[in-house]
Amino acid sequence: MEAEVDDFFREVYKMLKGFRQKQKKEKQEAGTPGLEEEDSSSVLICARVMEQVKDFKVLQTPQTAVAENIPMVCTLCNPGIRVRHWADMSGIVGYDLTPDSGTTLRKLLKQNLSCHLEQFEAISAAASKEFSLEKAMQTMVEMWDTHTLSTIIPTVWEERLIRIQDTIDEWLKVQAQWLYLEPIFSSEDIMQQMPEEGQLFQSVSAHWRDVMKHCVKDPKVLPATSLPGLLEKLQDSNSLLDTIMKGLNAYLEKKRLFFPRFFFLSNDEMLEILSETKDPLRVQPHLKKCFEGIAKLDFLPNLDIQAMYSSEGERVALLELVSTAEARGAVEKWLLQVEDVMLRSVRDEAYPESVRSEWVRAWPGQVVLCTSQMFWTLEVHEAIGSGPEGLKRYSQQLHEQLNAIVELVRGTLPKQTRTTLGALVTIDVHARDVVLEMIEKGVSHETDFQWLAQLRYYWNNSNVRVRIINCDVKYAYEYLGNCPRLVITPLTDRCYRTLIGAFYLSLGGAPEGPAGTGKTETTKDLAKALAVQCVVFNCSDGLDYLAMGKVHLSYFFQRPGIVGAWACFDEFNRIELEVLSVVAQQILCIQRAIEMKMEYFDFEGTELRLNPNCFVAITMNPGYAGRSELPDNLKVLFRTVAMMVPNYALIAEISLYSYGFLNAKPLSVKIVMTYRLCSEQLSSQFHYDYGMRAVKAVLVAAGNLKLKFPDENEDILLFLECAHECCQKHNVQPVQVFLDKMIQTYEMMIVRHGFMLVGEPFAGKTKVLHVLADTLTLMNERGYNEEERVLFRTVNPKSITMGQLFGQFDPVSHEWEDGIVANMFREFASSETPDRKWVVFDGPIDTLWIESMNTVLDDNKKASLCLMSGEIIQMSNQMSLIFEAMDLSQASPATVSRCGMIYMEPSQLGWEPILTSWQNTLPDLLQEVVTTNNSNTVVSLTRLFQMLLSDPLQQDSAHKNIRSWIMRQPGEVRWLPEGNPLREDGGPPRPEELGKWECPFEETGLVYDYSFEFEGRGRWVHWNEEIKNINLGDKDTKVQDIIVPTIDTVRYTYLMDLCIQSGTEAHEQPGQGAIPALFINFSARTSANQSQNIIMSRLDKRRKGVFGPPMGKRCVIFVDDMNMPALEQFGAQPPVELLRQYFDHGNWYDLKDTSTITLVDLQLISAMGPPGGGRNAVTPRFLRHFNICSMNTFSDSTMVHIFSNIVSFHLRNHAFPPEYFTMGNHIVTATMEKESLETKHTMIHLFVHEVFRVFYDRLVDDRDRQWLFQLMNGIVKEHFRESFGSVFDYLKQDNRPDMRNLLFGDYMNPDAEDSERLYAEVPSMESFSQVVELCLDEYNQTHKTRMNLVIFRYVLEHLSRISRVLKQPGGNALLVGVGGSGRQSLTRLATSMARMTFVQPEISKSYGMNEWRDDLKRLLKSAGVKGEQTVFLLTDAQIKEESFLEDVDSLLNTGEVPNIFAVDEKQEIMEAVRPFAQASNRDAELSPLALFAFFVTRCRENLHIVVAFSPIGDAFRNRLRQFPSLINCCTIDWFQPWPEEALERVAYKFLESLELSDREREEVILLCKTFHTSAIQLSHRFLSELGRHNYVTPTSYLELIAAFRQLLTQKRDTVMKAKKRYTNGLDKLAFAESQVGEMKKELVDLQPKLEVAKVENTNMMKVIEVESVQVQAKSRLVRVDEEAATLKANEAQALKDECESDLAEAIPALEAALSALNTLKPSDVTIVKSMKNPPSGVKLVMSAVCVMKEIKPEKITDPGGKGQKILDYWGPSKKLLGDMNFLRDLKVYDKDNIPVAVMTKIRSEYMSNPDFDPTKVAKASSAAEGLCKWITAMEVYDRVAKVVAPKKANLLEAQESLGATMALLSEKQAELKEVEDRLAALQRTFQEKTQEKAQLELQVELCASKLERAEKLIGGLGERRPGLHTVTVWSKAADDLQNIYDNLTGDVLISAGVIAYLGAFTSGFRQDCSGTWTKLCKSRGIPSSDDFS
Repeated sequence: MEAEVDDFFREVYKMLKGFRQKQKKEKQEAGTPGLEEEDSSSVLICARVMEQVKDFKVLQTPQTAVAENIPMVCTLCNPGIRVRHWADMSGIVGYDLTPDSGTTLRKLLKQNLSCHLEQFEAISAAASKEFSLEKAMQTMVEMWDTHTLSTIIPTVWEERLIRIQDTIDEWLKVQAQWLYLEPIFSSEDIMQQMPEEGQLFQSVSAHWRDVMKHCVKDPKVLPATSLPGLLEKLQDSNSLLDTIMKGLNAYLEKKRLFFPRFFFLSNDEMLEILSETKDPLRVQPHLKKCFEGIAKLDFLPNLDIQAMYSSEGERVALLELVSTAEARGAVEKWLLQVEDVMLRSVRDEAYPESVRSEWVRAWPGQVVLCTSQMFWTLEVHEAIGSGPEGLKRYSQQLHEQLNAIVELVRGTLPKQTRTTLGALVTIDVHARDVVLEMIEKGVSHETDFQWLAQLRYYWNNSNVRVRIINCDVKYAYEYLGNCPRLVITPLTDRCYRTLIGAFYLSLGGAPEGPAGTGKTETTKDLAKALAVQCVVFNCSDGLDYLAMGKVHLSYFFQRPGIVGAWACFDEFNRIELEVLSVVAQQILCIQRAIEMKMEYFDFEGTELRLNPNCFVAITMNPGYAGRSELPDNLKVLFRTVAMMVPNYALIAEISLYSYGFLNAKPLSVKIVMTYRLCSEQLSSQFHYDYGMRAVKAVLVAAGNLKLKFPDENEDILLFLECAHECCQKHNVQPVQVFLDKMIQTYEMMIVRHGFMLVGEPFAGKTKVLHVLADTLTLMNERGYNEEERVLFRTVNPKSITMGQLFGQFDPVSHEWEDGIVANMFREFASSETPDRKWVVFDGPIDTLWIESMNTVLDDNKKASLCLMSGEIIQMSNQMSLIFEAMDLSQASPATVSRCGMIYMEPSQLGWEPILTSWQNTLPDLLQEVVTTNNSNTVVSLTRLFQMLLSDPLQQDSAHKNIRSWIMRQPGEVRWLPEGNPLREDGGPPRPEELGKWECPFEETGLVYDYSFEFEGRGRWVHWNEEIKNINLGDKDTKVQDIIVPTIDTVRYTYLMDLCIQSGTEAHEQPGQGAIPALFINFSARTSANQSQNIIMSRLDKRRKGVFGPPMGKRCVIFVDDMNMPALEQFGAQPPVELLRQYFDHGNWYDLKDTSTITLVDLQLISAMGPPGGGRNAVTPRFLRHFNICSMNTFSDSTMVHIFSNIVSFHLRNHAFPPEYFTMGNHIVTATMEKESLETKHTMIHLFVHEVFRVFYDRLVDDRDRQWLFQLMNGIVKEHFRESFGSVFDYLKQDNRPDMRNLLFGDYMNPDAEDSERLYAEVPSMESFSQVVELCLDEYNQTHKTRMNLVIFRYVLEHLSRISRVLKQPGGNALLVGVGGSGRQSLTRLATSMARMTFVQPEISKSYGMNEWRDDLKRLLKSAGVKGEQTVFLLTDAQIKEESFLEDVDSLLNTGEVPNIFAVDEKQEIMEAVRPFAQASNRDAELSPLALFAFFVTRCRENLHIVVAFSPIGDAFRNRLRQFPSLINCCTIDWFQPWPEEALERVAYKFLESLELSDREREEVILLCKTFHTSAIQLSHRFLSELGRHNYVTPTSYLELIAAFRQLLTQKRDTVMKAKKRYTNGLDKLAFAESQVGEMKKELVDLQPKLEVAKVENTNMMKVIEVESVQVQAKSRLVRVDEEAATLKANEAQALKDECESDLAEAIPALEAALSALNTLKPSDVTIVKSMKNPPSGVKLVMSAVCVMKEIKPEKITDPGGKGQKILDYWGPSKKLLGDMNFLRDLKVYDKDNIPVAVMTKIRSEYMSNPDFDPTKVAKASSAAEGLCKWITAMEVYDRVAKVVAPKKANLLEAQESLGATMALLSEKQAELKEVEDRLAALQRTFQEKTQEKAQLELQVELCASKLERAEKLIGGLGERRPGLHTVTVWSKAADDLQNIYDNLTGDVLISAGVIAYLGAFTSGFRQDCSGTWTKLCKSRGIPSSDDFS
């Protein structure tokens, strides 16, 4: 209501101004501007309306108080007020306020209800809330009526909505569980195994399908959820589903407990097996997870199992066949048999009598190793027992055995045998070395420690036992496949001893040490030695309680605990500390169960069977940052062993032996020395690693070479043949460097399954991989060298988040969602094809993501990917992990050591291959013409060369001048690869050698000034030829839309066109359409996902997985500020990496389902500033794809050319005189109107003003401003040939121009229309100030929030600057200043002066990104659709999130916020702007893109963004760096500290109403200014002495003045009140002295009156006692009579009630009869009377009536013809009927005195006759019916009356007796009342006398006490201090308070200064400053206290 009134007032005010302006204009046109005429009628009407509005807003009440009408109107006219609220308000005022048809608002307001406003407002507020709830509910009803199930909006619609919400919640639960269970219970096998759950699920499924059928019919929410009983049905279904899930989990748990290795499978994997129990082959893919060594089983045709295969391909026959059929579908049963037979098959192998060299080839590798070690142990015992020489002889035997095995290795062997022998050599060498060491140490007894410390194998009690020191553990017989063994060194021996010792004592093991020392591998190798399954899990710091502590680790620890496997947690201390505490409890639980030798134990609520062979080991690298320290309760559960430096030489020696090198020892020394020298001598590089893994890679490669040596040449030739072919296919040159890198990559792939290609761009990394993949595929197709074809997938890990890369838990449901790598890895790992499978990571490497893959990169073939979900995906032998990176600056040593390295340098490859490859793409006519040594430049050059020549050659490839054209092209492209190399020094000289060519250059200018024209022989054309006679536009062209072509812009445009058109031709088909552009602005906060969403939103889906622009078009994406995205933690820029992935691989990944998205027909153009500030260096791997064009700053001549053209264009379009054109050439920036130019000096004024606004306003340093002033001095003198002083003489102050007075603006005529407002010079500050005062007054009149501004020069300057910005279309401002400087107020005022709409976001506690985007939408629609000129003000206090600024940055740069509008909103906008777009250009193509572009353009023109920032702190600097548009797209206005004039004016304005003398006011104003400046100086000293900042802002100054005003008023009031208390006390004291005498006299007069009252009271009491006795006696007598009368009355009442109850039976019948008579009409009687032969019923009734009337019958002859006489009543009846009073007589019939004879006859003859029935008689006559009813009623009444009559007589007698008794009683009661009244009168008299006596006593007492107090007060005060009277003391106190009052001005001023300024300072600074201020007040004559503190 208030807003509407204000809006109405504003509109009328504007109309008033308009009419006055029109009237003024008419006077001017009439030539009588001076004549005063009366206002026009329109003006008078507007003025009258405004007065009425004011009167309406403020009402003068009869009590002369001013009441606000608006609040009362708002309260009473509230649409939410209902009848109940009017009732409440009526109750408050005391009469009915409820409005009716005659009620008007005026009548209500005249009732003067303002005194009740507060109560009314409370009722109205409650009504508003109720009304809003009603509206919300109604809206919800409508919304839910139309809403479908696709979206659910949470509401508060009480019962129904709560039920709907509950229904949908239950619905979603049922849906989720049904979708999960439906495929499970679709399996017949599952249904057979779980019949009960299956039936329950079928029941649920039936319900579910019914519900969904109902929903499909009408998917709107209300109908869909209105099915009766739906909620209950869904709840029941959920309950059943929970039961089913529990049954399913119990079923799976039962299976797991039966076959514990099922713990290694997930629920889904188990269900996959159990749902197809008829097909045992379905188990094959999951065998590797259950059995470490079994890759697949060998099934017979009848599905019996006869053998097992390892991952390496080793086949081991089972001891007996395992029948799957006998298990009858119970998979777990035959798998348990497989486990049992596997263990027995490994155990029941023998060592037959055969030569060792033959035996080792005949048996499985694991059996060979174990048996060999048992025999070694046995033979060592025998050698020790045979004496001192025994060991030496045995040592020789071992040496011979070793050589024999090595010889075997050197020969031709099957792959499996070679692996077995390699492991055997490793063991044999160690065995030999142990024996040699024992000989050296002199071991002579079996109990010597040197022998006990070895790992020894024994065959005891038909079982293998493994012993070391005093530990004796069982060999587990787990089949582990045929895998190599780790080289045993003293370090691994020590680790073995520690781990087995821990295992023996039921503790855990904890190897610690740096990367590459063998911690994990040693643990796994020990497990192999003991034939135990060992599962390695890579720990991640991302694992939380839910992911690991509660779910994953529990599940993971269950597996080893039941299966008896070993668990090894790699990098254990990466887990968060709080999760480790959970782990400690779980491990302790298992260890205690083992110690207690329990068969079953409770593990977190589940009872599990315990296998005591389980063991937990953890590995840690304590040297890394971010590693947790293990809690003490976890440390005690593990035995630690330090693993620092491996024995490289020994490892190398034994490895070489195993590969067949006999001369292994010296070779190992050489290898180790080589690596040591490398580490010491070579430079430090991120990708260098000389650790154990690198040595191992060399050893493996050496072994491979040793085996391949005989056939090496042939294989290499085949490889190179295929490589050359594939290079040709890829258009890659097979130079030696490239081929070497391919071979290195191939060899690295053979020895390492994880490796990295590291190098700068153009080194050929990607091409090496792609060509190698194709080469190996080609070799496979041709059957060369048993190679396999290659499949690979590529992903850029930095273009997506970690969760999207590996997978993540949903933050709400905590459900696991797989990432891209997880899906890719699982796909490759589960594939059974022999193809090589590469997972390629092409992107920056950092520890954040790559350390999650450490287990995958380990040096063993059991590598696996560990996901946070607990899933472990084992890597297949065919898989390789390949990383492409530019450097490894962020990679950890653990990662570098795990990967092979191929380093590639662009310098090695050179540029020649690139050039050659490019030449292959050209027509044969072209030759090589350019030489350079930079690969990127060469590629750019070759691209440009091709672009330039493609068109001419396509048009005429046989042209005779082609050679000449080609030779000229190097001259043209010379400048293009480097962009524009021109510098201010004129650029490099023209090369001399170019003059020798057939196509010489022009002699003048530089080579960069010319382009080549393909005409004839061709010619060189100067670029300036392209810009001659350019039309800049017409009169409608806006200055900001003009682009003046220069030699630079022409060159850049030419280059851009070449790139775009070349890209189009390369990829488009003939006839393709236009190229739509997409503009993206990067900022520091831009993310990869956000960039992908923006681009994807503009692309169409071509087909599945393929996206691009509309068919037949290409999309050019322009990315501005490419290098602005902030570097993440490890230095990468995710948005850039995302774009690079498109460049390199042409695809992205869907952010939801991780599927591949192929992008087509896209082209990228980007722009960026040089690195520095907020800009970062972009990775060269991205820049390599671009033709980089360096754009230099414009030269002075170019700047003059640009702006001279703009000025000339403006002057020409506005018909300026010719003399202005010469001056226009000197103007570089101006916006003017011709009419505002009075002299040529005005142009100079304008020029200088604009320079100052553009440059001066940005400067913050006085020296810089002075420099600019001097510069302008010189420019005016040099270019305009005018003296600066003379031009600006009118501005002089103190002999120099005051440039602050130079202002231009269009605001001096605020009444003028926008089109008539001229941008003119402001004549004077005074006139400008008057205009601003008027505008401020208008603003305050038309806005609810008033601005109390003080207008002074500072305000005028900044107001003019802001107005100048708002005048420019799309002008934006950055206002920089501290709080209180006036940025917001001046923006509001400038907006009002410019007649624009002001918008500012209202920030609340709940304001967030959604609210911000909604505000922006409204803002853009206002500016772009409505076309309103809108000012959007944003302050730093309103930036709740930095992402707000990202949107502002985008608005400033492009005019829109990407993806802010939904599709439907966009469509709505485009339809809304269509009329405007057609109006501006009827021939424009109104496509959706064109319409939205029009909308964006309107937004940019009409929207003015004003950003107000404080320069204090780091936020300002950081924001300007992160969001460059804040500087680039805004005019900066720096609000400097207020000048002294401003301080004075503000103080005067706010203090003018304060009660001060004129002199005091002037001095206080000066002191306020001094306080402010001294606080600034004190802040400087504070900073220099203590190094602490304090900022003194205008806000502090305003606080000073406000505090002074408030405190002075308060303190004056307080002190004056205190003084008045003393003066009032003195007055009271004097009054008390005068009253003492009077009180004494009054006390004496009261005493006699009191005595008389006492005597009268005593006499009265005696009389009352006598009277009371009489009354009591009389009362007793009357009470007896009353009781007797009451008894009689009760008897009479009983008789009366009895009579009435008897009569109750007859009365209704009687009344019914009378009513029946009343219905009879005379005509009815006449009808009966006229009957000649009446029916028998009528005759019967009438005869009864005659009997009742005692009328006798007539005797007539019998009509029957018998001749007898009969009695007939019909004759008399007719007579009776003829009586006129017949009916009346019946009604008044004496019913109480009916003769007995009559009633006897009636009863005997008539009532007993069945025909005498009203219903029967009614058929004959209605009159007869009524008469029949009357007779019947009379009979009933008579019967009752006979009984009642005696009772009535008794009642009458009783009532007469009661009457007599009551009369007597009344007489006695009257006598009693007379006595009682007399007694009551006496008592009243006595009471009055008593009160009179009490009053007298009170008066006496009060008078005595007053007298006593007065005497005490006077006496006490008089004796308070000796020699000092009270009056004197109080007088002095009053005088002191008056003195304080007089000093308040100074004291309060200092106090306000302390409050406003000194809070941040320490006490010393505060005391110094306050002391200085006190002295200053004294010196200025401001009264203040001497002791102020």
